[in-house]
Amino acid sequence: MDTNGFHFGGVKKTRVTVSFPDTDPSVVQADNWLAGGMFVVGYDKALVQIDYGFYSMLRMDHDGDLYLDVGIVETYECLPYWPYICPFGIYPWAQELYSHTVLVEGASPSTPITLVASWDPSRSGWVQWNYTVNSRTYPAGAVNVTALAPTVIRYFYVGSRDLTFNWFISWIPYWQTYPFQFGIMSSYNIGHDGWNVLLSNPAYFREGEWHNVEAAKSIGGINAMLDTRWMWGGENYDGISADYYPSLEAGSVKFYYSGSTIEDHTVLWSDQPH
Repeated sequence: MDTNGFHFGGVKKTRVTVSFPDTDPSVVQADNWLAGGMFVVGYDKALVQIDYGFYSMLRMDHDGDLYLDVGIVETYECLPYWPYICPFGIYPWAQELYSHTVLVEGASPSTPITLVASWDPSRSGWVQWNYTVNSRTYPAGAVNVTALAPTVIRYFYVGSRDLTFNWFISWIPYWQTYPFQFGIMSSYNIGHDGWNVLLSNPAYFREGEWHNVEAAKSIGGINAMLDTRWMWGGENYDGISADYYPSLEAGSVKFYYSGSTIEDHTVLWSDQPH
């Protein structure tokens, strides 16, 4: 989901709350999993085609166990047949700079869990992740990003003002209208119903306080993060519908299998107050 907010620029923290309400974990295949979470972009000041995808995903398996997966993927984006974008003989690539998984204990799949990614104010150049469940906050990993990527810009980037469809922006999916996303994924399409993923209250931290993501629209996997084509995105998740405003409060979207797929660029909410 594209979080095209009214603020555009660098922030130090992002968050979203994830749960699996009215879900029987056994509907997920034994070799599969279901996850919901957020993906936020960082940029590189040395090379404009270098991006960093910071991810925080709450993952549920067939047995109902919950895990928090966090990490950073570095991508080099270019088209080898466009010499002004990618020099001849150089091709797109992606590599995982960091990954970490923690078991989330003391929570059922329906328990709301808030995921936070932040640049650590006490350790320059570090990013840390944590999660809050039942009013208690736990660490979920930390890494010195500048040791791995010395020229990274030490901010996450969120939003833009435009929710309208734009052919050029849609065609170039890594453009800056898509730097903060939240959504769902699984190892492969579960292919039947019996599950839900609820994502609530995506927000960014700026000027000493949290701000709700003011507006959001849907995008499919080909325009999502961490691809092999433009180094963003993945396969579309066919058969997935969503409930959103006004069925749900603004700032919430619930995904589920129905056999029909929500259209790209569907506005989920707009003009949500800060």
